Amino acid sequence: MANERRTQNSCETCEKRGTSYRKGCLVFTREPDECWAHTTDSDWARKVNEAVRKYQRAH
Repeated sequence: MANERRTQNSCETCEKRGTSYRKGCLVFTREPDECWAHTTDSDWARKVNEAVRKYQRAH
């Protein structure tokens, strides 16, 4: 199961993979065996930034 998930959720299919100013994963400094941060949502960074701004205003 973990190997199957790892194949599907590889860095090559993840939107959190850096392509311009920073190469590699934008979440981890080294690639984990089982990645919990994998996403195919290309709008993930905007959503994270929006959530952080909402949190900052509330606290």
